Amino acid sequence: EYYRSRPELKEFTLKSELPRMDYEVLILDEQTNETLKLTDTDEIRSYFATLEGGSMDEEVELLIRASNQSLLADPLSMLTGEGEGKLVHSGSFHSTVIATECSFKLDLRHEGQRRVKVHCELAVCVPSGADNAAGYEGNLTPEDSESDQKLERKSATLELARANLAIQFSPSPTSTPSGPLVKYTLLDIKPTIDDYGVDGVNETAIQS
Repeated sequence: EYYRSRPELKEFTLKSELPRMDYEVLILDEQTNETLKLTDTDEIRSYFATLEGGSMDEEVELLIRASNQSLLADPLSMLTGEGEGKLVHSGSFHSTVIATECSFKLDLRHEGQRRVKVHCELAVCVPSGADNAAGYEGNLTPEDSESDQKLERKSATLELARANLAIQFSPSPTSTPSGPLVKYTLLDIKPTIDDYGVDGVNETAIQS
């Protein structure tokens, strides 16, 4: 129902998200019935443009509307917040979960089974405090100042862990015995704090 009431998300997917994220679209060749894989941005846009004349059914329409970062809203809210069972307690040290990479795979080959599979890499971060704790002393040359600013910008947050999240969505009422499919799976989570060195800003960020 969410995507049925938001037709503007289709344009958001095709114009904003498609150029900046990884997309793969699986379709069937009308003549050979073999699977074709579309990965190029212009190629994908051209394919969907050919469906605008009337051959685009509701399943495909809803999948295009859903194939963007809006699919991340519910699982990220489930992973963050207060209370037991949360991956990140947002009130603790102002921790956050950030999607660093996302890929979308749309399978449009068979009516009633069409779906999008999303793989996201998440970073669990806290403010590093490095911008206030760098504590450089003495007079800085313009070159030093510029380097210092770059260092601070890079160290604005401290990454504690990386997680991989898988999402499946199918609007088809026959995709599961109970109706449309919405599935979130947290594949793994690995600490990355040990990847930080013990020198300079990283050491300051860990201690502060």
